[in-house]
Amino acid sequence: MLKGAGFYRFFCDFAQVKVAGNGNFCFSDGMKHSLRFLLVVLALGLSACATRPRVQQFSVLPPEQPVRYVTVGQVVMINRDAGFVMVRSSTELPPGTELQSRDKDDVQTATLRVSAEKYASHMIADIMKGKPFPGETVTRKLE
Repeated sequence: MLKGAGFYRFFCDFAQVKVAGNGNFCFSDGMKHSLRFLLVVLALGLSACATRPRVQQFSVLPPEQPVRYVTVGQVVMINRDAGFVMVRSSTELPPGTELQSRDKDDVQTATLRVSAEKYASHMIADIMKGKPFPGETVTRKLE
């Protein structure tokens, strides 16, 4: 067993280091200081990596703007055979404007398109898809 204290003795025994000469030491004093310095630097380096917060790389996308709707009227009559609805509205919209009918829970039930025909203060809209019901709110997208 080599003479020395603590870690150095353990290290010398573990590594089975044999030193030429009288054989009763493993490290010189200069080597002990160098080893101590290297161990401190290694410990600090590893702990810095472990405690550093990880930064994840994400592409920055602008937040999606929610689609906003404005109410334009209310469904008063439906002719499913001819595929149109009559909408009570005080707003005049150009033909071809896309509208949505929404139930009381604000869920879209149908897509409508304003036609050129009018009936008094009501506008006529063709049913493009879905199934609107009387009393539902008619909205259009804000742009």
